[in-house]
Amino acid sequence: MKTKHPFLLGAVVVACMAFASVDADARDYGPVTSRLTTAKFSLMKGWWGSDHDASTPVNFKYFKALATTYGVTMDTFNLATSTSPLTATNLDKYDAMVWYNVYRMYEHFDTATGGRIQRWFENGNKGLACIHQCVRSSNTSAGLKWNWWIDMMGKDYTDFAASGVTGPVFVDSEAMADIYPPGMVTARQKFSWSDEWYIYAGNTRGTPGTKMVWTTADSLFTGSYKKTMGNDHPLLWIRNYDGGRFVLNSMYHTTALATATGSLRAFADSSFIGQLRFLAGYTGCTDSNYVEYNPQATHLGAGACATPAVSTLGALESVERVRLDAFKVSFSQPGNHSVEIFDTRGSKLVAHHGSGTQEYRFAEIRQPGIYYVKIMTADMKAPVSRRVVLL
Repeated sequence: MKTKHPFLLGAVVVACMAFASVDADARDYGPVTSRLTTAKFSLMKGWWGSDHDASTPVNFKYFKALATTYGVTMDTFNLATSTSPLTATNLDKYDAMVWYNVYRMYEHFDTATGGRIQRWFENGNKGLACIHQCVRSSNTSAGLKWNWWIDMMGKDYTDFAASGVTGPVFVDSEAMADIYPPGMVTARQKFSWSDEWYIYAGNTRGTPGTKMVWTTADSLFTGSYKKTMGNDHPLLWIRNYDGGRFVLNSMYHTTALATATGSLRAFADSSFIGQLRFLAGYTGCTDSNYVEYNPQATHLGAGACATPAVSTLGALESVERVRLDAFKVSFSQPGNHSVEIFDTRGSKLVAHHGSGTQEYRFAEIRQPGIYYVKIMTADMKAPVSRRVVLL
């Protein structure tokens, strides 16, 4: 922030007031850098049902090849062969983990393994994705019910509406900007393919931290399709949860997307890479007390937070207390400006907008007490709020 002195409070510059507040609508957020090609991914499969014997190897190879094309570092594992990738040491090698057809995982690894995965995710700012069958935690008597996993999903899996049926998939506006490049898709754009359509214990839309990516509409299906979720039927969503990032993608029972061509293939490829990009996160300024702050940033970059949002206005004398009859705000340089006064409850008492050299007094304020003054000038990146005690 510039160290000019565009405004005066009271008789002298007031430099020791409260924390700066920034209007989200007006703020110009700092830069972020995708970690897609710097994060390290693991891709795992395991214990899939026999009805997936044909699709699992095709889709698994597709995921790996597509990641490689985009410069993503991704190691592959078959948990049915060995669960060693889930030891603490091996988990910590990775920034994000993608499970595809890891079926009824809690029937195949114990509570300690689940605890290690939870620790890895919570303490490491990690990404974790579930594609297709890993939605079942398990909900059968043959295995333990993994409550942390169910909570992370947002809503538990209960059944499937149909399998091997072609139906519509709609792009949802909530997560469109998180997944796709600008102009790639439009809200409610429709694609269709043959897949298995899962049913959940409820709709995840509106669950804290959740954004919808794909939905379908039950009314557009015919035949034996189980119409239990209505016309806002969730298929794919992303979540900020428990210190990390989670993706649930219920599709990919068939090889329809991995073998698609044309616009459907472009959509499928972009969707998968967008999910990986979300899991990897972004490097930037994560501290809202700085001008460079960006809410999309998940990892603090070296030197990313450089400019405090609170200005000390140089080394001029500072005061906290001003007599009520002497309280004024003066602007001394060209350009538009504004000044607003708030009480301790956050109620706005006075607002003035102008340009150039101006001096404002506040006859509306008649009682001594603590007030907050928010100032914005043409050369400031963000407004500054200061606390003043009127005597």
